[in-house]
Amino acid sequence: MNTTTTLTQMVREDTHIRQAKAERINFRVSSAFKYRVEQAASLAGTSMTELIQESILERVMKVEAENSVEKVVLTRQAAERLLEILDQPAKSDPGYARKVLNGEAAYLET
Repeated sequence: MNTTTTLTQMVREDTHIRQAKAERINFRVSSAFKYRVEQAASLAGTSMTELIQESILERVMKVEAENSVEKVVLTRQAAERLLEILDQPAKSDPGYARKVLNGEAAYLET
């Protein structure tokens, strides 16, 4: 099974596509673009709608993955140190804005 087949199966199994379709997305394309999509759908043995949905969902999943929040795992000691730092009152640093604008390290010094 190749990557395209696997992705196509994942997309078709995705609940967003299997749910009843009540919403529409309309957009205009050039004749050349439409022709290419028609040809690709024909070659893939699918409809233009399915091909476009799969392509959009693949891109959406990529964007979501690239912008997801990373989970950080800390040891107990590191977590306690982080909480100590967060509990400290903020220190005034008149040069902070300059440091940030100049790309200098603007992190809390320990």
